[in-house]
Amino acid sequence: MRYHVFSAGPLDVNCTIIIDENSGEAIVVDPGGNFQAIQSFLDDHQLKLVLILATHGHFDHVGAVSQLKKSNPDARFGIHQQDEVLAQNADKTASIYGIPTTPTPSADFYLNAETTLQLGSLNITVIETPGHTQGGVCFYLDEESLLLSGDTLFQGSVGRTDLPGGDHDQLLHSISSRLLPLPDEVTVIPGHGPRTTIRNERNHNPFFQFPSL
Repeated sequence: MRYHVFSAGPLDVNCTIIIDENSGEAIVVDPGGNFQAIQSFLDDHQLKLVLILATHGHFDHVGAVSQLKKSNPDARFGIHQQDEVLAQNADKTASIYGIPTTPTPSADFYLNAETTLQLGSLNITVIETPGHTQGGVCFYLDEESLLLSGDTLFQGSVGRTDLPGGDHDQLLHSISSRLLPLPDEVTVIPGHGPRTTIRNERNHNPFFQFPSL
């Protein structure tokens, strides 16, 4: 397995392409924009796109889903059911900010904690992390010590919760109960900004540093 991270769309989302080198199949996570760059990478490396996944439904994470589906008709799009409407209205939300995008298609399947995702021999675990949105999820690649955290967890910070569906207490609970218990060495690729590790966030993220009583 290898992966490649693009800065995608007007808000510089970390769009990740996960590649199984044996089969030549690929998964695209959070294609927020820059469709042509993503598609060119797939074509240049002769990759077959099998899954398009979204950590949540905000427009900056789903902006290129429609174009990728049209160019790769066999690829299946997955998102949590609670965020599907958010994704389908993403073009309207983007227009408020003057950002042109295309409507997001309906999901081919829904993501939840019971979803089994595989790419070749690689298993991908869906971790439900509501708080930034009600349908927010993260993707954990245990064998690769890799976590794609979307807008749930950032280097030294957490996702905003002032948008519809956001809940700050719920977000902190999601992170503290489901992400921070992961192994220290897990690399975290957030939805925006630099990479970090679980160790760094457990030890230094100010949202989780509590003084001893």
